[in-house]
Amino acid sequence: MSATVWRRLLLTLASIALLANGSAAWQVIFASGDIGVTLPQGFVGEITVAHDSAAFKAGVRTGDVIDAWALSNGARYRLWGNILAGETLQLPVRTGAGIHLVATVAARVPPRRTALLGLGLAGTFWAILFGALLAWRRSERPDARILALLLIVDFGVINLQYIATPWPVFDLALNGIGAFTGVAVTLLATYALLYPVKHDLVRRTLAYAAYGAGLICSLAALSWLLGVWFGVPSTMGLLGISEPGFAIATLLTLCCLLQTAWEACGQQRTSVVWVAVSFAPMYAFGFVWSALASMGHASETLHSMLNVTIVVSTMGLWCALLNRRVLDLGFIVNRAAVFTGVSVVLLGTFVLVEWMLSEWLQGMSRSANIIVSALLALVLGLSIRFVHTRVDLAVDSLFFRKRHEDESAIRRFAQEAPYVTDATLLRQRAVAVLERHTDASSTALLLDDGDGTYGGVSENDPAIVRLRATHEIVDLHDTESALAATRTGLQPADTTDTSA
Repeated sequence: MSATVWRRLLLTLASIALLANGSAAWQVIFASGDIGVTLPQGFVGEITVAHDSAAFKAGVRTGDVIDAWALSNGARYRLWGNILAGETLQLPVRTGAGIHLVATVAARVPPRRTALLGLGLAGTFWAILFGALLAWRRSERPDARILALLLIVDFGVINLQYIATPWPVFDLALNGIGAFTGVAVTLLATYALLYPVKHDLVRRTLAYAAYGAGLICSLAALSWLLGVWFGVPSTMGLLGISEPGFAIATLLTLCCLLQTAWEACGQQRTSVVWVAVSFAPMYAFGFVWSALASMGHASETLHSMLNVTIVVSTMGLWCALLNRRVLDLGFIVNRAAVFTGVSVVLLGTFVLVEWMLSEWLQGMSRSANIIVSALLALVLGLSIRFVHTRVDLAVDSLFFRKRHEDESAIRRFAQEAPYVTDATLLRQRAVAVLERHTDASSTALLLDDGDGTYGGVSENDPAIVRLRATHEIVDLHDTESALAATRTGLQPADTTDTSA
């Protein structure tokens, strides 16, 4: 697919992810309910009832038995989860004394509005917006597309499974989609495969094994959901396969990513290391939680700590974006930061000076106060250009200092180059300066061989022709050039300036 198609597809998914995340956030905080009943394995047997819960107030107690298979499909699905606050369930209960009764239980919003929950929600929105930014600005690059898809799916589309509506069958369909998006972690293995390494067979084995474990995990989760809906008790054990499957897929993916980070070279290694450092805390913590859950030792407190790792991972990606230029989105971030800085300075100054003047001029008439406020607004309006220039310089020096240092070093070498008398030494220094100050993983200086070729490449090669005709940067991956096949070490979608 072309870059335009990828951009539209990813931005559409990002919009769906934002809607899903917003709906899930609203329902988790305000709308989703809980009846306070913990079902046994297999949905049949003695239950555990939380004290002072909706079920407890309806007369249901720990040790009672609910035969979930006697319920309708929708009611059984609601009993498992995804129930709306205020929704009523009719539960056939057999008490410890052998009495059969039908308990009417109205779900209530549980007390779960914690700081960690808010932190996790903020982190997921931040991650989705980051993915949308990658899709918008770098959809022509395979590595950017994979990272954008990972962020959009793993932090947004997956939340479809937490949405509850008045129609249980619709909720089941959304949950089924969420079952497959839960293995988005394996996209990191796909990202790692873009980069050349020495032991590629080992890495591909790890990646394909991760894909297999992820597929088994998703199919098991989907089969379990369908079993709950259609009342098939034999599918209840599949949930015990899904959780360890996810843990195995996560572990294999992290091993694949870490091997690539260890064996890659140059800028490639920088890119993979920053991605690995950003995602590893979240997925490593997810692996631990899934492993404990498969053994029955997971806790809600441990699960809530995942919210912290979400924010840490997203912050790591932004750090890589701004300081290491893993993906060059500097211009848009620069403009956003400048706009924010100018707004903060002007609004802050206006509020502060307005407060000071109100204290000083409180004895004056209303018309005098209006005149002074108007003069203050006029002064601030005329100073926008001055403030914008100063903020622009501050943001530029904070985020893009290394870029300016590299540019100055290249310009300085260009001024000194005419005074170097040794041609071999000049070529060596040119290559060294470009590799050091452009973060290039490899640099080739192609000269005219005198027989119609440049470094063994024909002068009629598409990349050579374009360079001679336009004197502009050429992306070798957009041309059918022999240079793309003969020059190794290039990043999957690097823009390479090859001078003829």
